[in-house]
Order: sequence, then structure tokens, then C-alpha cells
Amino acid sequence: MRTWQTLALTTALLAGGCSESATPPKPQPPLTTGGEPIIPEGARGVEAVAPILAAAAKQPAECEALSAHSAALFDDLITIVETRDDPPWMPLRAVECLMLTYPRRVQPRLEQWVTDPDAFYLTRVILYRSDALPEDVAVAVMRRAFTGPDAPTAKRLARRSKHPAVQALVKTR
Repeated sequence: MRTWQTLALTTALLAGGCSESATPPKPQPPLTTGGEPIIPEGARGVEAVAPILAAAAKQPAECEALSAHSAALFDDLITIVETRDDPPWMPLRAVECLMLTYPRRVQPRLEQWVTDPDAFYLTRVILYRSDALPEDVAVAVMRRAFTGPDAPTAKRLARRSKHPAVQALVKTR
């Protein structure tokens, strides 16, 4: 069985329970380009994130607890956000952990994701959790979000931000 098949089966079983009558979904091949898997630069591949997927699927894990399952948690969380969509909540939890644990290091990616028209739910998590970011990071991310596809939501949330500098962004526009 290929690694991606094993990972899909493991994730499906953990997310859906382990009853004997459960039939695993048909595994989907990873995204590819020219036959090679698409893995973000710096990512270690889906094999490396299997323990994190399994741990988070058992129960909503605290971000700090996930570090016990990974020697390179930042890279593994980036891999989950950019390559996983099954289960659908996994990239959303991963981006939240990135924001809480590595706010400055993930800032360039946050700015990229809030302008991506294909990352609607990811953008929403980033916008709604922006108050958890340090003020300078929140300002940079919200400034980029104002140019993204969900700019009205970004502006509405900026008005209610706990960060005065984020609120000021709306007043200057």
C-alpha cells in the first residue's frame, strides 16, 4: 500500500471512529505536477505529518501538545495547511496553531493566504483569530487582507480589533 493510501486510511479511521463496520473511503492520490507530488518548499512530505494528523484527529489537540509528535512542527503544520484537505478541519486547526505558536515566522504565509481566492475558510480563520497575533503582525496581515477577496470581512473585523494600530488601518482608508 502506498504511503498516501495508508495516510488517507489512517486519517479516515481516526476522524470517523474505528468501528469494524466502517468502510474506508477510496484513497485519493496526492496532487501532482508531471507525476511528482506537490509538496511546498521546505515541507517534509505527508509521511512526516501522519503523527500530527493522528494526534489531532483523536481530540482537538492543544498546539503545544502537537510538538511531541514532530521534530519540525512548523514545517509539518505548513505541509498540512498547503497539502491536506481531508479531513476538512485539519488545515484550519493547523493555521490556528501556526498563528499562536509561530506568529512572526508564519507572517509571510498568512499574508499570502488572505489574498488567495481559493483559501476562503483559511482566510476566515486568519481574520477571526488576528487578535491573537502580535500587533505588528496583525497590522501587516490585515493590510494585505484589505486587498484580498474577503476585504469587507477584514475591514469589519479590523474595526473591532483589540489592536489600536489595526483599527487605525480602517480609519486611514
